[in-house]
Amino acid sequence: MIKERHFSTHQDFKTGIFFKISILLGIILLIFYIILLLIHNLTEKTDSGLISIIQKLANSSIAETILAFAIIFIGLGLISYFFYIQFSKLSKITDEIEKIEEDDEIEW
Repeated sequence: MIKERHFSTHQDFKTGIFFKISILLGIILLIFYIILLLIHNLTEKTDSGLISIIQKLANSSIAETILAFAIIFIGLGLISYFFYIQFSKLSKITDEIEKIEEDDEIEW
């Protein structure tokens, strides 16, 4: 015999947490990329020290990779935010339907 599984409509499959984490991570990576480019563009060419490491990092393909991951995480966050909004609307609709069904059972 197959057991029925009921999912609560208030449980949105953790899309609320996922969109917050992915947007936050995307913004952090984007800020890191912007700081990396600002330091690279505002400093002179040096041969030693932390500034030279940052300049080499900005000239490598790692900077573009950071930007790509930032865009991906922000995109995933926006998509999961859309699902979060849809799940919350679905939850409101099911609450209204359950309330109507309870009222109908009381009348009988």
